[in-house]
Amino acid sequence: MVLGPPESAIQAVADFTSLPRDAAIRWLKANDNDPGKAANAYYENPNALATETEANNTWDEDPFHSDKTDYAYQTGNHTNFTVHPPDSLGPSVFDSAPSRPPSRISNRGLIDLTAEHAAADPSKRLSAAEREEQELQQAVAMSLDQTLPRQANGVTGMSSQHFGPANQEHYDTNRWAMTLPGTTTHEIILNPEPENRKRQDGTPAFIKPSTSGYYLPSLITILHAIPLSREVLLLREHTLPEYGHEAEWWDGTAVKVPKVINVAEGSHDRDWDEVIYEAQRLMAFLDMTDRAYGTADVLASLESVQGQEPTASFLKSWQEAAMRAASTNGLTTIFESSGLKVTPGVSEAPHRVPFHTLEVEVDLELADTGASLYDAIDEILWPAPYDEDDNEETYLDTIGEVFTLRVIRQGFSGSGLGVKIPAVWYPDRYLKSCKDSVKEIRARKANILKDIERIRRVEASIKECKPADMEPVVDARKLLETAIEHLEKGNPPQEVNGVDDQDDNIVMDSKSKKPDPADIVKELRIITDRVEKKLESLEKRRDEARDQLRNLSQLLTKPTDNPEEPPHNKYTLRGVSTEPHITYVLQQLDPNDIDHSSNAEATGWQWWRISYSAADANPISTTASPSASSPSGPNQGYKLDGWGVPKGSVGDWARKVGKERERNADRAGFSVQKVREVEVLKAARDESTSALLV
Repeated sequence: MVLGPPESAIQAVADFTSLPRDAAIRWLKANDNDPGKAANAYYENPNALATETEANNTWDEDPFHSDKTDYAYQTGNHTNFTVHPPDSLGPSVFDSAPSRPPSRISNRGLIDLTAEHAAADPSKRLSAAEREEQELQQAVAMSLDQTLPRQANGVTGMSSQHFGPANQEHYDTNRWAMTLPGTTTHEIILNPEPENRKRQDGTPAFIKPSTSGYYLPSLITILHAIPLSREVLLLREHTLPEYGHEAEWWDGTAVKVPKVINVAEGSHDRDWDEVIYEAQRLMAFLDMTDRAYGTADVLASLESVQGQEPTASFLKSWQEAAMRAASTNGLTTIFESSGLKVTPGVSEAPHRVPFHTLEVEVDLELADTGASLYDAIDEILWPAPYDEDDNEETYLDTIGEVFTLRVIRQGFSGSGLGVKIPAVWYPDRYLKSCKDSVKEIRARKANILKDIERIRRVEASIKECKPADMEPVVDARKLLETAIEHLEKGNPPQEVNGVDDQDDNIVMDSKSKKPDPADIVKELRIITDRVEKKLESLEKRRDEARDQLRNLSQLLTKPTDNPEEPPHNKYTLRGVSTEPHITYVLQQLDPNDIDHSSNAEATGWQWWRISYSAADANPISTTASPSASSPSGPNQGYKLDGWGVPKGSVGDWARKVGKERERNADRAGFSVQKVREVEVLKAARDESTSALLV
């Protein structure tokens, strides 16, 4: 129930505006019974409440306190209506009373549209050209208007963050940065010209880098070059009758193929096999295409493949889909490995962790110390120091036929991975069958590491000198050298026990006389020689300990003369990706193309370096590698390119496409060239701080 305005408010409005009581009440009711708002509204427009408007729009409480029918007939302000109309209608249905209650529309007066009708006269209508000219003039006038509000500046959003012009000489990039909210951008590099996209005879096709796939395109290229993984990814047990056609599929446009779906299934489960079909398309493309390259953008855009690490996401999602489509095919798990952590004597079940890509981090202490990939994996599986009382065992339970690693160097200092990458890798030391041998190796390594730590502490006690009144540590050898140099210069006499020895009035005791500087220098040199010999001895012991560590690290990494002893599981390096746009792949050669004069090609396999980037947009060139009949001596008779590959007119070649970089800076190019295995291993170690190994 709405109450009327209080008496005090009525009196305040009446006194302030000199309005009669009934007018003051109407102004108060129209302004929420607020005297201040009512007075302000009155002085802004005294005619706002006209007499006829008041009669129609003012809220009247009387109908709620009297008989509805009597009040309606007494006042005559409301249209009467019949709730139950008569059974027979009159000559016109509109002759009877309306069948709905009245509304505000019923009480509105007529609207005069004479002026609008005159403006809408067709004879006065503007033509299209006249309207365009009128809009142009309005736009020019608005652009020249000097009264437009200026751009706002000052503090925005959060109270602690201030935004303004960049008027400082230096800004800490770690503290703030500018970006577009809620958007992601990436560089768009155009494809080479169409005439430069043709695949040359004898060269492998490849998958170009993707904006979202990271190492995924390189992985697809490498997996296709491995016969087993290529056959598995084709998954002949689960194929489509028709794979569709899309002219731009090679450049990232998805192929639309009709399919029968079950509407009862969730939308997330309808495309579970798309990863299989897209992998089949990619394998077939790399087999038969006349193009030099394709793209895996469609594969990378699948929901099941998207993730922090697309390579692992792809292998996992493909395996899940393949096991669902062909459960009897035992090769669908060739990409999966698993680790197992067991505690003997504990009733709990072993902790098994399946994985498709092993993440190997090279810490700062291990990098650039001559360590190998084995040492880095040791740190992953056995990170804690060896403890004889610790019964916990960690080893690889299963290893896939195709094993994928991603090696990352920690920190921002240094270049390359910091560890050596072997061409042949034996994982036997990480298997359960060798856990006893590995336990002994770890115990010996722990003792050697303790010896190295003791040597380091002894070295520190000899080298470092920290006087009581000095905060920084001083090199003891430099301190001795400085003292010797100071005494050899023949410095002036100094006070002894606070007394000058040249004072004739004081007789100096022979025991308190200043010693001869030559004697002090002689003694200091003897001490220095002893320190150097001691440090050399410690350095020799540390080198011997490191050699022992290196020898232990090489155990179970190479086959022995006894075929019964491990290692037995041999994995060969088949591909490396040092950067998303650089791929090294070991490709099987056509038997007709094998040059038996070259040792690298005599096995029927050849390493290729594939690069796709704007930096490769150069004219076509060819290179050749030395053969057995080449001149003796390192690289004699050949001109070398940037990769140390001798150039020639025949043999190996590298195709570089595109136009000059100055004229075509935003257009990509690619290069495909033969390289040697030693160059691949060197590039894997030194070319980047992260790499994908297969």
